[in-house]
Amino acid sequence: MKKDNKKKSRELPSDSPIVMLKSIPRFRKRWFNVFFTVIVILIATTAMLLVYGLAFMLYRTGAIPALSFPHFSLILLVFAISTVVIIAIIAFLWGRIPLSPLNRLIDAMHRLSLGDYSVRLRDSRIHIFNELNHSFNKMAEELGNTEMLSSDFVNNFSHEFKTPITSIKGFAGLLRRPDISEEQKLEYASIIESESERLASMATDVLDLTRLEKLNAPSDVRKLNLSEQVRTCVLLLENKIEGKHMDLRADFDEYYVNGSDELLRRVWINILDNAVKYAPEGASLDVSVSQSSDVCLVSVRNSGSFIPEEERDRIFAKFYQTDRSHASTGCGLGLPIVKRIVALHRGAIKVESSVEEGTTFNVYLPVT
Repeated sequence: MKKDNKKKSRELPSDSPIVMLKSIPRFRKRWFNVFFTVIVILIATTAMLLVYGLAFMLYRTGAIPALSFPHFSLILLVFAISTVVIIAIIAFLWGRIPLSPLNRLIDAMHRLSLGDYSVRLRDSRIHIFNELNHSFNKMAEELGNTEMLSSDFVNNFSHEFKTPITSIKGFAGLLRRPDISEEQKLEYASIIESESERLASMATDVLDLTRLEKLNAPSDVRKLNLSEQVRTCVLLLENKIEGKHMDLRADFDEYYVNGSDELLRRVWINILDNAVKYAPEGASLDVSVSQSSDVCLVSVRNSGSFIPEEERDRIFAKFYQTDRSHASTGCGLGLPIVKRIVALHRGAIKVESSVEEGTTFNVYLPVT
């Protein structure tokens, strides 16, 4: 009895999506072969009828007098039926064997439409189907990555927004208590204000990133003194740099690029702010601007910090933070915004990191 129960528990209901996923493609495959064979038979029969009609007309005009028409008609009829049967057999085999890659593609597309992004097609001996399979596999992989990124974005978005909202709700509830002092009220109100600013900042970053992703090119492009722009951004963060007693080295010549002043300033402030934020007390901060051929390079290096190799590409993902505890300020949208702005300027950004040298962000911008 136990064995019977186990077998029953493993059986899936007939309306299960998995059962439907397995059964529908096979059903469609059989009908595809039958439909293909019927079409070929109809075409062959039509052709034979035309040949038979043409022979009859030739007989009537006396062009084929060698055989009596009943005798000739019987031979032609046997030939026509034999031809149709042979063509039908060939068509059925053709639909099952050479067109089987097309059947597999139809099955895979059906599975993909039901959300199975892991489906892949194996290589085919027919060149055209092989190219088609490679294109399908690439499409399925991209769709799977997009689905994963979309899911991660929603999860991280919900988590990051839920934290300050929960904090605001909790401290707002504490303010309603009659037994708290004025000092505690001021402290709780200050926390609510800080969390509100954090929430507003995250909402602004999400909107900015969405706007930048839809933008094809900056609208306010002009010739900029890149060196002066970087120096200004360093001065804006002077208090944070001095607060960590960092050794600042920023000595470079004048270089110019074409770009958006507003957007590029955001790049330097974000990179410099991260360099200060994640550097230990008393670390060094090296900022340099140089030019090689037709490319300007802005480098920001802080000593003492290290990003593992497996995380260097992920830091540009939305809401990703190397600080898993989320103890530091920020929501993980700064570097995705930086990467998008650099891409809009036809540039590139790379990260180098080692335990001995620290972490360096290199931004490459075309001069023209």
